Amino acid sequence: MRLALLVPLFACLLLFGCFGQEPVKPVENNTVPPAVPLIIIPPNTTQNTTVPVLEGCAGKQSAEERDACYSLEGGKGSVEDCEKVENVVTRNSCFYSAARSLNFSGVCESIRNYAERTACIEEINPPCSLAENESKALCLAKFYNNAEKCGDYGDSCIYDYASSTLNLSACSLISSTLKKHACQAFVSNDLSFCQNLPATDNTTRDACYTNVAKLKNDSSLCYYAVTRTYVNLCYEHFALANNDASACSKKYDEFDRDDCYSVLASRTRNASVCGLIVSGFMNKTLADVCRNNVAKDTGKPETCSGIIVNYHRYNCYAYIVESPDADYGKESCDAIPAKDTSWKDACYSRLSKKTGDKTLCEQITDSALKETCNPANLLE
Repeated sequence: MRLALLVPLFACLLLFGCFGQEPVKPVENNTVPPAVPLIIIPPNTTQNTTVPVLEGCAGKQSAEERDACYSLEGGKGSVEDCEKVENVVTRNSCFYSAARSLNFSGVCESIRNYAERTACIEEINPPCSLAENESKALCLAKFYNNAEKCGDYGDSCIYDYASSTLNLSACSLISSTLKKHACQAFVSNDLSFCQNLPATDNTTRDACYTNVAKLKNDSSLCYYAVTRTYVNLCYEHFALANNDASACSKKYDEFDRDDCYSVLASRTRNASVCGLIVSGFMNKTLADVCRNNVAKDTGKPETCSGIIVNYHRYNCYAYIVESPDADYGKESCDAIPAKDTSWKDACYSRLSKKTGDKTLCEQITDSALKETCNPANLLE
């Protein structure tokens, strides 16, 4: 009987929720129940899900394609693109092309391969490109350390190359017996190469000694020469090359020595060297001629003061002081000694007219010339 009552009760709970549920209220006046608010979640804009697309050479699929692309740009002069090339061989080639395009050898320094780097530099800046003729041949011989680069310039070029690089084997390539022996004597520091020349004529040996002396820049080797010609040539070379009057004193005889002094004084424009001259001819000494030449070369009238013969001294002053092209200053006029006062006055007068500086007129001792120099003095 109990079981019979419980079954209907359990069925009622399942179907209708008979216990503890509030009854549904009827909708009054046709009103609509409030709607449930819709919540919209905005998308996450902080995350970019789009995959970037690489452009240009960087967008190529393979390393080989990228390298080829960068190399193409490098060939147009883009060094930056060459630096992006991965393959070393391709990158070297790229830098070479860029250097050629820009005509700038500095880019060649980025090439790792020594042979390619050297070839690149030599192509952009060829060695010895600024030299010409024999100088270029000698330059190339030194650059490549190869006497054959002397080409058609032969003995002269090979002699200079061998002596400057101390290459004894290159001396043997010289066809001239004299130059060959001089080269060998210099490079090996052995004068026997000169001494072993044929003894039939001392001039050949003397020429050899002279050449070695010049190469060594050692005037003491001139001592080995015995003929007048080469004794003079050897010592005069050092006198002029080193502005050394003492070398002139070792020449063959007095006349040769005085001639050397004269040449040296003119070359150096140093009249004091003229004072070393001792010989003279018909009252017109070589020393006077020497000073006159130096005075004319320098345009300095005070140099004339050392001329011994009055006639020649006055001619010297006249040539310089009265020359419209002379370029001397007050210090030159000041340096003219009192014995030549008239020319000292003339110097101030001519300089005043040339420069317009009337204060120079006050230095003139001759009253008539002073008034002529500055007419304003007449009003005082």
